[in-house]
Amino acid sequence: MIFQNKNIISLLVICSSGTVLADEANTAQQKDKLLVTASKIKSNSKRIETKDISVVRGTTNSDIFANETSLQINNARNEAGALDIGIRGLQGNGRVPIIIDGSLQSTNTWRGYQGSTDRTYIDMDLVNTIEIEKGASMSKFSGGAIGGTVKLKTLSANSIIPQGEQFGFLFKGNIYNNNRRPSIASEEGRESEYRLSNGVKNSHFNNGSITTGIAYRNDKFDVLIAHSDRKQGNFFAGKNGYHKYSSTDAPIKPGQEVVNTSYESQSTLLKTNIYLNPYSSIELNYRRHEQQAGEVLAAYWYQYDNKMPQWSLGTANIDTTSLNYSYKPDSLWVDMNLGVWWTKGKFKQRNGTSDNVNAHYGDQYKHRYTDERLGFNLENTSELAAYPIGITYGVEYMQQKSKPLSKTYQPIWTPDGTLEGDELTPVTRNAKGINTSAFTNVEYQGDWVTVLAGWRIHSFDVDDHVQGKSLHYGPKNDLFGELSFHVTNELDIYTKYSDSYREPSLFETTASGQTYSYSPNSPLKPEHAKSFEVGMNLEKIT
Repeated sequence: MIFQNKNIISLLVICSSGTVLADEANTAQQKDKLLVTASKIKSNSKRIETKDISVVRGTTNSDIFANETSLQINNARNEAGALDIGIRGLQGNGRVPIIIDGSLQSTNTWRGYQGSTDRTYIDMDLVNTIEIEKGASMSKFSGGAIGGTVKLKTLSANSIIPQGEQFGFLFKGNIYNNNRRPSIASEEGRESEYRLSNGVKNSHFNNGSITTGIAYRNDKFDVLIAHSDRKQGNFFAGKNGYHKYSSTDAPIKPGQEVVNTSYESQSTLLKTNIYLNPYSSIELNYRRHEQQAGEVLAAYWYQYDNKMPQWSLGTANIDTTSLNYSYKPDSLWVDMNLGVWWTKGKFKQRNGTSDNVNAHYGDQYKHRYTDERLGFNLENTSELAAYPIGITYGVEYMQQKSKPLSKTYQPIWTPDGTLEGDELTPVTRNAKGINTSAFTNVEYQGDWVTVLAGWRIHSFDVDDHVQGKSLHYGPKNDLFGELSFHVTNELDIYTKYSDSYREPSLFETTASGQTYSYSPNSPLKPEHAKSFEVGMNLEKIT
């Protein structure tokens, strides 16, 4: 999409009591987490640092991934501000999980004719680093991730405190004029009469964001508090290339406002690291994300007399908590990490069927539900003294619950109005799923060759409270292998093979009163993926 008259003003300030700019890699407090820039990057992996995020931040949360090869961003500007990432054409229902600070927050959203999405909510201005791994792997959170994984690490105290200082604060902001904040009708019946704007107002800089943060650290602990506030209106369609589609009756004309694409969010991050001793530490995270965003179903994608339906904004409120304990004594046998996490999302979005029998217009599609996940993982790496061999092994447990916020009843029309009749099948999935797995990897790192082999066993159990039925998948075994030849210090040639399974997600194994449901009498089989690749990594060592 080509945007017109795009003017963006950005400001980034990182300050402390001193005058030295922050340098996370050289901070004394980070001696246990030192980033060595000369280290080799894993095959088909990519790490995006803070400076890269700032350069290609864009205006939407998914713009940061625009320059990455083999990644597909689903509905980048019409996804209610959420992330839905695909890798090499594989996407949705756990194929590419997004992990944030060691926790998983992903919500399956069914949008009728527009299909299904797997949404993760976060303000990217709170993100410090991104790690993208393409293809299957045997690490944490990779069960069923046949497409790959995306791991986000949020800001920490060391992200904004300069070297040698104890205090630091962050201020970052931007404003732009290539969006229009919609004025939504107060009367429900007039939501279908929203008059479109036919061009950007150069003087209307009423879109943008502000991110602030403050941090403190000493030898015993560090703490960070950060907040981001973002307002982004409906965007405008581009003008270039429209002639290629002139034979179609497109509802949006070149340069016109695209309705139901606005987005507003408020995100807060609390993070602390407690250094128990030289060998162990605890990281505690809490994140609260609140947002309002526009959505509309495909059946309402029409225009008449320069008007289109502009529905009221839907809401998503996400709470996330995680604890990560690290223990690394002076022993080659122990490098342990324990993670415990919990996420809960509360949603009221216009992308399904309403539980209110008296609703009309956009409210008749107001989908209200909660999605809750919790889990823990335990991982350890042991190294052999006589050989350059490392063995990583661990276990994982994840639980997901989805349920409606209220019940649905059969509407009964009478001369005096609509009444509630018998209770209907709920619009939302009302179910629980449990994933369990164990994994191990063995890696040999020689001077000219690296060999990696991995194995994972996993299973999935589902309880559908609507149908009163249960399903059991597994156990399934995943195999993984990789061979890398270090031709020079800057050139690696590698080959990689994986044979892995993805159990159907909770959404794919349960039923509800939505437009589409899977039949519990004919359950889906696990997805089986085999992958073989050959490639090369060429990087400049500095």
